[in-house]
Amino acid sequence: MNIVPIGINILVRPFEPTKKTSAGLIIPDSAQERPSMATVVAVGEGLKDRPMVIQPEDIVYHVKNCGTPIACETEILYFMKDVDVLARITKETTNGKSKAAVD
Repeated sequence: MNIVPIGINILVRPFEPTKKTSAGLIIPDSAQERPSMATVVAVGEGLKDRPMVIQPEDIVYHVKNCGTPIACETEILYFMKDVDVLARITKETTNGKSKAAVD
């Protein structure tokens, strides 16, 4: 199935929630929160006066518990607006060494 968002919509794949605490305790599914980091799968074209700055394969932080879930083949993806994205995570290279940076 090929899903193409329209306008300012983006389609994201959330990161898997942590199933264990740092102390090794297992967190039950009912107590897990949906993570607020995701990988962008597809983006719309943006608006005429506001082009889309988010690109597919970007890793983003987004507003907690936002988005509309859709079942796509074997996974759950989420539609959300580009304004729900708080930050984009990028990797910069300086003198051949890579470091993480937040746009």
